[in-house]
Amino acid sequence: MTAPQIDWIVPGILGGLAAVLLLMAAVCGAFYWHLAGRVARVEAWPTTDAVVVFNETRIVQGLKLNTSYPLLTLEYTYEVAGRSYTGKKVNVDGTAVKFDAKAYPVGSQMPVRYDPADPSIAGANIELAPEMKGYGLIYLGAGIAALGLFLAFFAVRSWLRQRGAL
Repeated sequence: MTAPQIDWIVPGILGGLAAVLLLMAAVCGAFYWHLAGRVARVEAWPTTDAVVVFNETRIVQGLKLNTSYPLLTLEYTYEVAGRSYTGKKVNVDGTAVKFDAKAYPVGSQMPVRYDPADPSIAGANIELAPEMKGYGLIYLGAGIAALGLFLAFFAVRSWLRQRGAL
């Protein structure tokens, strides 16, 4: 390689890394936007009271040695516009939720949210777990974007120095 070709390697590598990092930050932002929109749509659904017909929590062995986690099996019935439905989801979209199974024994009532367009889709009206609200995605995306901008700055500075502009 000639000297001018070598001179472009550092800004090229830095610029390429900056572009990849900024793209990753954009993906984090898009995923957060999608998650926040989905949560907002479900939170706008109407609620109704459901009767718990089955509630069991058992400890399941995890894949790693000496790990276990609680597995909740929940079933409830609810009525919308005079029609009966059975639900099994704690959260409509399958994300983690705060749920105290002991607070809803068999026969007790609990609120559920249901899709007004399709009332067979429902989930327990439980607060979304903080780790599922997407705040981690915001912090991760901001950190990646900051690193990308940092590398972009050095790529441009290196390129300007080679051109004699600095």
